[in-house]
Amino acid sequence: MAFYIIGVLILLQMGIIYLPFMHGIFHTTSVNFFFGWLIPIIAGVIVLVITEIIKLARIAYRKESGKKAEQFN
Repeated sequence: MAFYIIGVLILLQMGIIYLPFMHGIFHTTSVNFFFGWLIPIIAGVIVLVITEIIKLARIAYRKESGKKAEQFN
């Protein structure tokens, strides 16, 4: 359900940005592909990859520290 809501919000946002009659209402202009879409998508992918690497490192650390704790018992 959340993905449908996100999709609707993205469509509404694109409507506000790209529909010509909305420009006058919201005082917006269209954005080009590179600065409006490509750079934010790349930034989001970089953040996603870094957070996943950190998560995997944390899981591996917890597994390793759990093995060490078992050795002392």
